Amino acid sequence: MPAVESEFTVESAFTMESAFAAAVDAQRAGAEDAVWQILSAVVREPDACGYAIARLDDPDPVIRVTAYDLIGMAAEANEDVRPAAIEALLAVSAPASIESLVWALGRTYDPRVLPRLLDFGADPDAAVRLAVASSLPKLLEWGEPEPPEAIDALIALSSDPDDEVRDWATFGLGQMTDADGPEIRAALLERSTDRCQDAREEGVCGLARRRDPRGITLLGDLLAEESLQLVVVRTAALVGDPSYLPLLDAFDAGDTGVASALRECDPVQRAARDDFAWRLLDRIATVRPDLQPNLYCERFEPGIWLGVTIDGERCVYLIDALIDGHEGDVDLAVAAVVTAVVTDVATDVVTDVVTDVVTDVATDVATDVVTDVAGS
Repeated sequence: MPAVESEFTVESAFTMESAFAAAVDAQRAGAEDAVWQILSAVVREPDACGYAIARLDDPDPVIRVTAYDLIGMAAEANEDVRPAAIEALLAVSAPASIESLVWALGRTYDPRVLPRLLDFGADPDAAVRLAVASSLPKLLEWGEPEPPEAIDALIALSSDPDDEVRDWATFGLGQMTDADGPEIRAALLERSTDRCQDAREEGVCGLARRRDPRGITLLGDLLAEESLQLVVVRTAALVGDPSYLPLLDAFDAGDTGVASALRECDPVQRAARDDFAWRLLDRIATVRPDLQPNLYCERFEPGIWLGVTIDGERCVYLIDALIDGHEGDVDLAVAAVVTAVVTDVATDVVTDVVTDVVTDVATDVATDVVTDVAGS
């Protein structure tokens, strides 16, 4: 796009009408960043989505494209407008810009738009396919099985001729879904030799994340190259293979994720962490059995977690954070967890008491007013 963003400024006193008009001007100039910045100033206004929907039938295609952008941004910022946004976007039959429409559909975060999104998965325009590859993971519901058609689309896009499309599709397939199976692993393995370094790293990490022996070996090869992409280091922490230790020593332990990877890959540190966790669990179960403490691990996250129950609500603590925050002292960690629980309960009690007092006072005042009025 032309480097013309500097011609447009974001005004603090934008009205919806003036902001939309300025965004349309930026859209005509191809200043995409400016469009985003201008619309961001009004995107949380209650009428933002409705204002854009009313312009979806405008004869000017630039106005319609700007409307797609505003609808998508409003849906992303405000869940309450998503039903109206979805209905309006799905009704668009001849989009002024398929790319903009796809981005807007993805920002609804709603699986109901998946069939429409999939219509554009094989579009001849790489920019459209990139929008599809980037948007698909947003439509997957956490904790629910991934729709097979969405996984199939990501697999297909992971072998796209465009480097950026392959990278984003492989990221979505490897990191943003928990789906597994021979077809998924084959697609990730294929990317492990990709000419695009980012796509290659995503393929290797997605495979290793599923504990595939081939991915575990290939991840060591990436670490040997001293690649410090966060996804590589985080995956090394998740796998926790001791063979990674000498490779990780080449990095600065202060860099993001490196200390966690070193701890997860070191059998001695892991054994100490496990011992701390079990002693912590035992102490809390002894002094506060009502908290129903338990330890658990996430399949796709490193570390061990402590869970406790407070008035039917679960609270969780990362064991590593408790160790670091209390210098490895189990008693201090127990006190911190129990104190936090007491504080939460006390806050709830105080809130309830204050609410009751305010309600009683309001009732008394209202009663006095009614009595005075009646007496007069």
